[in-house]
Amino acid sequence: MNGVNRWKIAFLVLATFVAGAVTGAFFVMGSAKDEMRRNRDPRRWFSNTPDRWRSEMKLTPGQEQKIRPILQQIDDELTNLRALDLRETEGILSRGEDRINAILTPEQRPRLHQTFDARLVGRERSGKAAVTQRQSFCFCKVIGPAFHHSV
Repeated sequence: MNGVNRWKIAFLVLATFVAGAVTGAFFVMGSAKDEMRRNRDPRRWFSNTPDRWRSEMKLTPGQEQKIRPILQQIDDELTNLRALDLRETEGILSRGEDRINAILTPEQRPRLHQTFDARLVGRERSGKAAVTQRQSFCFCKVIGPAFHHSV
């Protein structure tokens, strides 16, 4: 085997390794982002808290009995807050759509409605986080790139 063929083989092995490392990094980063989102969700954090507290803090049965209703109340309040937040977000977007609709020509209005209706698709697919991202994207698409930096 001559020197050129050895370098070709070495290069192919190195390129294969780099391609695998890059591909693996993308999968790990996506997985890590999903895990971070789950950990940031207060509802998810409180869903397993009583069991986690019992094992990590070595709670007595009496302590667990007193703490469990408090944690349930926290969970209920966070659920109510999320529902209120979603309703307020919808109201803000609806009022904004109405104000923009008054400015647009009749030919432009169907596109506005399509853009704002896309937020409903985002909600059905992925929950609130996707709705927020979709709403920001759609709203910027309607208003224009000059305002995109603030979102």
